[in-house]
Amino acid sequence: MKINFLLPHYGYRPTGGFKVVYIYANEFVKKGNEVNLIYPATCKKGIRKIPGWIRTYINKKNKSEWFVFETKVNRIYVPSLYEKYIPDAEYTIATAYETSLFLNKYSLSKGKKIYFIQDLEIWAGQQEKILDSWKFDMCKIVISQYLMSVGKGEGIQNLHYIPNAINREKYRIIRDIDSRKNCIVMMYSEAERKGSLYGIEAIKRIKEKKTDVEAILFGKFPRPVNLPAWIQY
Repeated sequence: MKINFLLPHYGYRPTGGFKVVYIYANEFVKKGNEVNLIYPATCKKGIRKIPGWIRTYINKKNKSEWFVFETKVNRIYVPSLYEKYIPDAEYTIATAYETSLFLNKYSLSKGKKIYFIQDLEIWAGQQEKILDSWKFDMCKIVISQYLMSVGKGEGIQNLHYIPNAINREKYRIIRDIDSRKNCIVMMYSEAERKGSLYGIEAIKRIKEKKTDVEAILFGKFPRPVNLPAWIQY
């Protein structure tokens, strides 16, 4: 079976959304499917042609192997997501709002259309436009009950809930929890909607009541300027 994933850009920095797509790509390949990860030089419409040497330079410049792919996963770089650049397939999957706009106009040669929704992407455009894209005639998959409730509230049809899985071989208890220090670990993001500032405030309040608590934050962003010195980063 041939499967296309439409990405909004080349994910040269680690992000959760890209990682989930990459994991799916690896797992599909392991099951004998042919998988194409398709990266456009731009998702903007109206740009008819971008010189090939510029696309190649940008992709090479930004290429950073922060994820280990199965060797049979195909990574394809295209000028844009216009249909003429997309291989035929049994399934083509939009992974972001911008990519769904292109997928919606594809012919049957690109296979069944699936819209993989991992967030309410209000940063990509007005919320009304985002929710309008959820009404496209394609199968919609959401990863959270919150997104499911938003979709149902908007009367979205053909909407399905598939939560992200946990790799229990990688994320497992190897040291008894009761023998550990009181330590809080949290991912930090500068994106306001992630709520990291609320998490930091909660950790500070816990520290006031339990002075032996330690905290470790991690993320792709620089250490927050006002982060207390006792919190590791």
